[in-house]
Amino acid sequence: MGDLAEQVKVIQRSDPGAKQAWWDYCDTHLGGVKDPSRHEASVLQEFLNGYNSGAIQHATPQPHKVGGKGGSKGGAYTMGGGGGGGGGW
Repeated sequence: MGDLAEQVKVIQRSDPGAKQAWWDYCDTHLGGVKDPSRHEASVLQEFLNGYNSGAIQHATPQPHKVGGKGGSKGGAYTMGGGGGGGGGW
């Protein structure tokens, strides 16, 4: 399976449209799990067959939000400054 996972990773690195095609496939068919190493070889082979045959085409990359949900909550990962005792890092 490692070889197939590596092939999917190489495709993702090849261009943003290819990466988006994998992400779209994951969102549609694989519950959103995008790490190729977490999927069965048969699933990876199905994607690779579809991609290589043109059945799965490059997709337009979608903009990704920076900072996660709602931005910074303030202080969650800051060092120093805050009051209260406690151990820091």
